[in-house]
Amino acid sequence: MKIGFVGFGEVGSTFAADLASRQITGIDLVAYSPDYESTVGACKRIGGGKVSAAKSLSSAISSAVVVFVAVPCNASKAVFSDLSTFCGHGQMFVDCSSSLPEVKASNASVIESHGGVYMDAAIMETVSRHGIETPVLASGRGVSGVAKVLSELGMQVRIVGGEPGEAAAIKLCRSVFMKGLAALAIEARETSEKYGVQEAVFRSIEQSLGGADIQEYLEQLAVAAVRHARRQLAEVGECLEMERSVGVAGHMAQATMKLYSDLV
Repeated sequence: MKIGFVGFGEVGSTFAADLASRQITGIDLVAYSPDYESTVGACKRIGGGKVSAAKSLSSAISSAVVVFVAVPCNASKAVFSDLSTFCGHGQMFVDCSSSLPEVKASNASVIESHGGVYMDAAIMETVSRHGIETPVLASGRGVSGVAKVLSELGMQVRIVGGEPGEAAAIKLCRSVFMKGLAALAIEARETSEKYGVQEAVFRSIEQSLGGADIQEYLEQLAVAAVRHARRQLAEVGECLEMERSVGVAGHMAQATMKLYSDLV
């Protein structure tokens, strides 16, 4: 079974590396990104010749049963337009981008009009920690078959709706909170460090939240926010656009965007 990866950043390369390490018989892993040399380098780092780099989009997805599409949200529509040119009947496309629900719905229409099957896949945890077992919310028309294949590969898939965009809406609404929480953690840590009271501050926060041990969790959020600031800034931008499209002012999302902008 051939599995294609379109976009080979953190998500695509982590999924591919994890699948390669499992030594599943009969799978062929092929990766594509516009930067061919970078993709070759990433495949070499995985090692063992287990993942090959494609020179073109068409060769990456030709005959692939499943295609993971993990591209920046601002490139998503253009990429799916290109993919539709080479889409085969029954091919499964897993859209892992953090795009707006409306964009996911548009991507689905493009793929389905060419006979493909589209899954709106919302990644809900850190892929570097979970690999291919990263929990994913899925929605779309006829995604049960895609979910079955992904589950057999080890992915934790939960179908949340029959329309593309439903999973994306859940993820982005959640991101308003989670990315904002990370921003609060960064600001509280930075200020409390200046006064030398960081430990006391976070201990107090833990007590206010019922004694939960959250200091390590907030530290992880803050570190991830700094490390992936550019990508998370784009995601918060999608959150803000989604809020405004339904008449929500998005004051907190705007403030979160400002902090992430400062981190980039």
